[in-house]
Amino acid sequence: MTERKVKDGERIYLELVACIAVSLMRNGVNQEKAVVISHDTGNSLCQRWGGGTIYLPKRHLNSITTRNIEIFSDFNQGATYADLAQKHKLTERQIYEIIKKARRRQREEAKRLNKV
Repeated sequence: MTERKVKDGERIYLELVACIAVSLMRNGVNQEKAVVISHDTGNSLCQRWGGGTIYLPKRHLNSITTRNIEIFSDFNQGATYADLAQKHKLTERQIYEIIKKARRRQREEAKRLNKV
């Protein structure tokens, strides 16, 4: 392994550990515990996937779900496909598919609630 790859890996590891610690502190964990937990988590990740390649999507699934809920809500309030595509930097076709899936989930939920 080249020296550069090692340094990049160390940098990414330290950034990951720092992100975990910040997230823990935002959620009420004191700094000392957050640092310990974040390094423990980082070490666990290294043991599990160390030496391999991990793909990290640009947007976490939770972010995408939140975005899609916002898109459906805005659409129901009168926003057009074009407006939503421009706002969220997606194509109109992607907006159409998001709304189609949201409508399907809404119908399925209504059916489920009617059975109860």
